[in-house]
This record gives sequence, C-alpha cells and structure tokens, in this order.
Amino acid sequence: PLDAVLPLLAAVADSPSHHLVAAVVEILAKLDPHLVPAGRRAAYEAFVRQLFGERARALGLLPRPGESDEERFLRKEVVVLVADHGGDERLRAEGRRLAERWLEDREAVPPEAADLALVAAALSGDAALYDRYLAALRAEPDRRHRTRLLSGLFSFREPALVRRSWGLLLDPEIDPREVVRALRDSARGPDSPPAGLELLEGHVERLAARLPEQWAMDLPRLIGELCGREHLPRLEALRPRLAPIRGAGDELDAALEQLRLCLARRAAQLPAAECFFGLVTTLGISSTRTSSRGRAISRRRSSGPARSTTPAPPTRSVPANSRSMAASSGSAPSGGGRLARPADSDFEADRAVL
Repeated sequence: PLDAVLPLLAAVADSPSHHLVAAVVEILAKLDPHLVPAGRRAAYEAFVRQLFGERARALGLLPRPGESDEERFLRKEVVVLVADHGGDERLRAEGRRLAERWLEDREAVPPEAADLALVAAALSGDAALYDRYLAALRAEPDRRHRTRLLSGLFSFREPALVRRSWGLLLDPEIDPREVVRALRDSARGPDSPPAGLELLEGHVERLAARLPEQWAMDLPRLIGELCGREHLPRLEALRPRLAPIRGAGDELDAALEQLRLCLARRAAQLPAAECFFGLVTTLGISSTRTSSRGRAISRRRSSGPARSTTPAPPTRSVPANSRSMAASSGSAPSGGGRLARPADSDFEADRAVL
C-alpha cells in the first residue's frame, strides 16, 4: 500500500545506483495522474522535489567533462521527473534556453541534452514555442532530430496543444509511423489519453487507412492509460468501427481491461495517497526530515532486535513518525495505528463499476 511505500522512498532516493533510483522514479511517476488526489497536487510536486530536486538541479541538463556513466544515467532519470512531476521551474527554464539554442543550431547542444531540453521546455511551453517546434519538424530532414521534435511536441501540457499533437497523426505532410513512435516513447501528460480517445472517436477510419495494418490494430492501446468511468462506454462504442481491422478487437479488450485495472487501483490506493499527501500539506516535510526518516528506517531494519518467529497478524504500515505528526496537528490515526480512510464517494463508485 502507498502509505507504507511512500515514506520509505527517501531511504533509497539518494542512492548512487541509477537502477535503484529508476525504481523510485517509476513509483513516483506512476502516481501521476491517477493517484494524486484532487487538491494534493502541490504536496505531490513538493515531495518529488524534496527527494530529487537538489540532485536534478546539480546534474543539470548538460553533460560535464569527466562525469561517470552513473551520473549520465541518473540525469536521464531524475531531470525529467523533477521538471515534469516536480513542477521545477528552474529546470524548465534551463530547458527553454537550451531548446532555443538547439532550434537555431543543431550542433549548439549535445544530443543527450537536446533530448532533455526539448521536453523540459515544452512542459511550460506556450503556443508560440509549439509553433517553432512544429515548423522545425516540417523543415527537418534528419530523422534523429525529427524524433526529438516529436517527443517535444507531445510533452506540451496545454490541452489545446495536446489535441494539436494528436492531430499530427492525420497530417498528410508527416509520416504517421514517426508520430506513433513518439507517442509510445514520449512523456505525455494527463490530458493526452482523453485527447487520443477524442481523436479516435472522430477519425478511426481515417487513422486506420493511414497506418499499416499491424500498426492500426494498436490504436486502442496507443491512446494511453485512461482511468475514468465515463471512458468505459466510449471505448466499447468503438468496437464495431474497429472490427474491420484485424486484431484491433483484442487490443480494445486489452485497453478496457487496463481501464478497469486502473479504476481498481485507484479505488484501493487513493485513500492512502490522500492521507500521506494530506500530512505533507498540513505539516510540511522538509527534505532533511524526509531523508533522516528514511535513513532511520534503514538503520532500524539493519540493527533492530531480532523478530519473533511467531507470525503476527497482518497490519498496515504507517508512515514513520505519523503518530507524532498527527498528534502535533491535533488528530491521531484511527484503527489502532492505521491511517484513517477519508470518505470519498468516488472510491465506492469505482468499485460499483468494477
């Protein structure tokens, strides 16, 4: 459960191993957008910055002479996480400066930095920057640079720009296979799957005609992870229109199953996320306290007293210091140390759908 996992992330977030860091990054990124409660976005972003902000800003977007392979791998993991899910404006601004240099001169920025910069700049990018990316894409003959530009285009977060990016699948001047590759690999935002569903509803036949059959069959899954009850009937309504595409019905079934699993995961985990980020919002958790708590947990595990071999009844883990934190805020966890489950009709509604 998230209320057990999230407080432990700080214990390993400062590891020098990019493999371990990548695992933490994956957990944090998967929380967003479906498991970050409404009203807790600022707390989630602050938590991401507390774990990785200092490290991401120290690494920056540009490689340094003599840096290790671990540092290069870590840069790829943490910079986009902090710029995107951490909402770090400093990294986004650095990305904007480098992206503008790269747009003027492809040799002015190293390739690995250009990959990061075009994405980081797009996260807060406006229509003017989007138009510059698109104009560069139309004029660019080098496929490597086109791939970078398409990844950048799908990283914009303004809903209108998200819809424009999906519309590139129908653009006669752009190879739709390049767009599909970018969709699969880019760091898309929460508005991307609904926009993809909207495009599929309006143009499924045109999309199928533009793509090779083995690519067209993937259209239901290409949308991305939907997690709204209202999407179930809309996806199901596409079945007769997808029927002529061999294999598309199976992909539609997989997309529907993915949606139901997301609803189940949300119903099961969102209360714990609400409790955890509620404590962050109410009390604040500085990076020093978070890291200290994580290290203390590690020390207790490595040097604590031997555990009894008698099986204990299962209990739900509670964030370290949650009792003292709750006491300081004038409340206490309910249910013998369990985090109180907030009332939310959406949780029960999700179960009803399932």
